[in-house]
Amino acid sequence: MGFRDDRVAQRGRIESLEGELDEAKAALEEAQATIERLRAPPPTDFAEGDAVWVRWCGTWYRARVLDVPAEDAFHVTYEGYPSRWDETVGLDRIARRPPAASAGSGRGRWLLIAIVITLAALAGWMLLPDEPGDPVHDVSQLEVGQSVSVLWNGRWFDAEVIAPGRDGRVRVRYDGYATEWDESVTADRVRR
Repeated sequence: MGFRDDRVAQRGRIESLEGELDEAKAALEEAQATIERLRAPPPTDFAEGDAVWVRWCGTWYRARVLDVPAEDAFHVTYEGYPSRWDETVGLDRIARRPPAASAGSGRGRWLLIAIVITLAALAGWMLLPDEPGDPVHDVSQLEVGQSVSVLWNGRWFDAEVIAPGRDGRVRVRYDGYATEWDESVTADRVRR
């Protein structure tokens, strides 16, 4: 498989992973909508030690009721956070956490994290300079219209020779890029 075929396959895989990421985001949004539907019953139903969800800056966090200082106020502690984050919240920010959710592992969130890590690893792998093709030692040997790979900013890009080599440089046009990206490059940045 050639360099260009590898890039096409990589782009296809990235598009597939992006689709999976979109699905995971949709699942996470659906879970958050379910939480929203499980809004708190009347305040008398909350008691010390109850597992709850508390909304902070638009995101729901696991928490426990520490105390009920008033009919519509609940002193909570966030699970996994130090006590300095404990606070008193109103009915508009608290929701009951069903028993299955309180014992769960947050599978949807972990799936989303795994997909993001996979995409990041794949993107990092694609950025590795794999030096395609044979090195060019003399740019005067290249012909107008010849396909080459050019190293730019740590990555290899497909390009076409648009002007013959002189003064140790050759003029190239990057595939899929506008003419303002045309560049004169030295032999050490060019592969056949």
